[in-house]
Amino acid sequence: MARFKAQVWVSGEHPYPVEVSAVSVFAAKKQIVRREGVKEHEVNRVFQIRDDTTSSDSNMSVPDVSGSMGIFILGATLFALVMWTPWVLMLLGGTAGTWIGEKVTRTSVDKARGKAGAILITLIMLGGGFGFMKGHEFQTYVNSDTPVEQTTQQ
Repeated sequence: MARFKAQVWVSGEHPYPVEVSAVSVFAAKKQIVRREGVKEHEVNRVFQIRDDTTSSDSNMSVPDVSGSMGIFILGATLFALVMWTPWVLMLLGGTAGTWIGEKVTRTSVDKARGKAGAILITLIMLGGGFGFMKGHEFQTYVNSDTPVEQTTQQ
């Protein structure tokens, strides 16, 4: 809860300051009216002086790891893609086949039976197989030691 400060103006007396903890300015004003036994129009200049939403034992600073965690995840993803390209592309192809199959058959994988299930399994297998084949081709191309030369005929 936030901390609020206000001035209470009671007729015939000097104004005096009051501090309360409340969730909003309106709740602070209501709390002051109840606690001080005054009317609502006698409570003026209610403003927030500090926000006490943090606990007192959270003075320890925690380093921001979101940037470094993102870089680590990106690096791990690239490492997996380079090391296990056929398997990663098979997973992506199977996922794409699943998504396409669910859209075509208008049923989910866990409820697919009969003809819809056969279509779904076929698309999953084709997508995964195509991804594995292209991943293997790409990995072979990257790992090949033979330089590519262009020759021209005269």
